[in-house]
Amino acid sequence: MIKTKIAFEDIRAGDLIECVRRLDGVKSVHTGIAFEYDEGFMAPSMSAWKTSEGGLLIVSDDSDAIYRIDVLGSGV
Repeated sequence: MIKTKIAFEDIRAGDLIECVRRLDGVKSVHTGIAFEYDEGFMAPSMSAWKTSEGGLLIVSDDSDAIYRIDVLGSGV
């Protein structure tokens, strides 16, 4: 398995991504398959990705570390 740090703009639908958040000294890790999130409550300048289970994964204005995970380890 290979993890590659990426920017929010580099996320593609179907990517397995891991989002590492640090808030008030607490670290949390969220992992999931990325799907575009297009709900009406988001501000027009914001975009987000959700997981295949419907949970919000990451929002464009978060300062989280994002990693694309290659489970085959091929590095392609």
